[in-house]
Amino acid sequence: MEERTIKLMDVCRLRDTPIMTFVNKLDRDGRAPIELLDEIESVLRIQCTPVTWPIGMGRDLLGVYHLSRTGIYVYVPVEKGRSAATRPWTASRARRQGTPGAALRRLLEEVELVRGASPRFDLERYRAAANAVFFGSAVNNLACGSCSAPS
Repeated sequence: MEERTIKLMDVCRLRDTPIMTFVNKLDRDGRAPIELLDEIESVLRIQCTPVTWPIGMGRDLLGVYHLSRTGIYVYVPVEKGRSAATRPWTASRARRQGTPGAALRRLLEEVELVRGASPRFDLERYRAAANAVFFGSAVNNLACGSCSAPS
């Protein structure tokens, strides 16, 4: 975590500014999402409210799951230099379309853990300076743009 980010969070906290965190580069192997949330909370001293949750990471990235809309935004990689596509799917449609069962089982386990350990997104709480967390890959256009206004 960069020193400038830590200072910026201190300023946001002093001004009661809502924070939107984008955990980037899911298309690369990295640390587990729950570890990243723990680091954000401990280093920046802010509570995380995940809005989306990754399905896989690196070569195994399948997409992101919108926690309040219960929709899956499937990652469809394309040629370098072109945008990736996302399309909303429900979990049942993802199963029918062949999304690997192990990935769905792991997602459901992680979502249960996250829902038990994190507060649900609440717009009024967010406006009062909460932290909404999204996962994705900016370079591959997997930001779940239609998720930017959680319900």
